[in-house]
Amino acid sequence: MTKPTIIVIGSADVIKLSLIRSLGELGYKLISIHLGRKLIIKPLDYYSKYISSYYFVNRSNLIDFLVQNCVDVDCKPVLFPLDDASVYIIDKAHHILEKHFYYAHVNHKEGGIVELMNKSIQKAIAAESGLIVAKGWRIPYTDGEYIIPEGIEYPCFVKGELSYGGNKSLQRKCNNYNELRKLLDESLSSCKIPFIAEEFLPIKKNIGIIGVFDGVNCIMAAKAELLVMGKGMSNGVSMFGKVSQLRDLILLKKIEAMLKEMHYTGIFNLDFVESRGELYFLEMNYRYAAYGYGLKSAGLNLPNLFVKSMYDNKTENIHLTMDKDLFYFNEKVGLHNVLERFISWSEYKLLEKKADVLLVRSKDDSKPYRMFFLSICQRIMIKRLSVIYRKYFHRHI
Repeated sequence: MTKPTIIVIGSADVIKLSLIRSLGELGYKLISIHLGRKLIIKPLDYYSKYISSYYFVNRSNLIDFLVQNCVDVDCKPVLFPLDDASVYIIDKAHHILEKHFYYAHVNHKEGGIVELMNKSIQKAIAAESGLIVAKGWRIPYTDGEYIIPEGIEYPCFVKGELSYGGNKSLQRKCNNYNELRKLLDESLSSCKIPFIAEEFLPIKKNIGIIGVFDGVNCIMAAKAELLVMGKGMSNGVSMFGKVSQLRDLILLKKIEAMLKEMHYTGIFNLDFVESRGELYFLEMNYRYAAYGYGLKSAGLNLPNLFVKSMYDNKTENIHLTMDKDLFYFNEKVGLHNVLERFISWSEYKLLEKKADVLLVRSKDDSKPYRMFFLSICQRIMIKRLSVIYRKYFHRHI
């Protein structure tokens, strides 16, 4: 088939770069849209050799921009929204976009994905499908106040009930009612979103499962163990992990049952934690994940499968056999954690050496890493010069 143009949307540049390379290496024309104002320091995907056009677009202008600048009447472009904000915007504009583009959807229903971005709804469907979920208590925001239900077990972990519009700094463990009330009071001065309190799970492992579902067939060949997580400005982002073959057929059947019940078509990634000897479902994200590039390196290109499914209305029946586990490393998270002194330079180099797949550095697409490393060096130089200036200034006043 004629290869369609691919339009990648979002602000998470490493995720975008992973998807861009997955499709760019196959000869697709790629357009990247960064949601937000134009930046002095450009996102990493800005420098990829596979990008034919790059745009900075405000959220409120995204739909008009796509319709006015990206429509191809001969071959529908495929949209890949890669963060919660862009997924939300695309899904809520289905009545405008469906005749011009292909993208993930829920039964071609406007706002269908947005409904499923509610974590309470996700957990209910997951439990009905046989997956294990943590106990949870909804904390709605009604008439200007939060209603804390009775029966919450402490400690609990509190997070926004919706995948969009929240503030991740308000996600935290609460040991008692007073800590929970303090968190909710903080939210009253900012985002005023509904929350969900979940039983606190001692985490042995964080696990991600990524795949593509065409409404009938589901490809889920591997899982990622998120072994080292970023801290500070990269808090909660996977820095280093292991991709291995997913052989649990019972788990696969339960996930497939959940996806069928949701009527979702598209790429997805699922968050699980291993705790108390069980695997607990946390949430579903309706988009690609950076660790998917590790799976691509093992021979399964999920973005390409999704593009084909949009044109053929089905996925290929693929069986991936991994001869060995693959380790991936997100150098952006790693270098930021070095600068913030959460890890040492020697620890960074050790993780880099152990990795089979690097998410930023690439010999075939080298400029993103070069420009990123240059920006890090500039930051270090500016920081050292400011220290010298302050010492000199104080000495002469």
